Amino acid sequence: MRQRSFDARRSNLAAGLACLALLAWPPSGAQAAEPQGFYAGATLGKGELDISTTDVSHFGSDNTAFKLLVGMRPISALGVELAYVDFGRPSGRTRSPFSNVTLATDASMRGVAGFGVLYLPTPLLDFYLKAGLASLRTTADTRVVGCPSGVCPPIAAPLGGASTDVGLAGGFGAQYRIASFDIRAEYERFNAGGGDPYLVSFGATWNF
Repeated sequence: MRQRSFDARRSNLAAGLACLALLAWPPSGAQAAEPQGFYAGATLGKGELDISTTDVSHFGSDNTAFKLLVGMRPISALGVELAYVDFGRPSGRTRSPFSNVTLATDASMRGVAGFGVLYLPTPLLDFYLKAGLASLRTTADTRVVGCPSGVCPPIAAPLGGASTDVGLAGGFGAQYRIASFDIRAEYERFNAGGGDPYLVSFGATWNF
């Protein structure tokens, strides 16, 4: 009889510990954060331009870039974002495609982008995928800085150009909740300027 009572107590203890473990363990597919409604924030990082014109082919230069954004996450799995993106004004030297003339190019790219955001069911961190459209204004000013013979050919006159492109945009990232803030890191790629510029950035959003 005493043995049965001991076995019963041991079984109850094991069942209680199992229940505590199940309550403490995050359920499969749990999200790191609940839907937060509206949020706003900014990120800072490196942008790589990929510009092609009649004078330069796939001109690219790492440069400090930033992004301002607002968004809404009405349910845990889905959200939307609107962002202003500025790749800065990088510069660099290239060779003219028609001669050995050395060209210096100053470029800029900035505009707005809208994304739909899909949050993956992962614990601790919010991993997400994003896709949408971007309208980016690209400018590229080119000037001659060197001619091999000392006399520049007519085609080497200072040139410039500007265009506005509407194209696909996408990316992925992760964020971690601290109080009312989400610390995030993300990678985004765009279709503009005759190439595929990208932005790697870190920042934070405030939920309100």
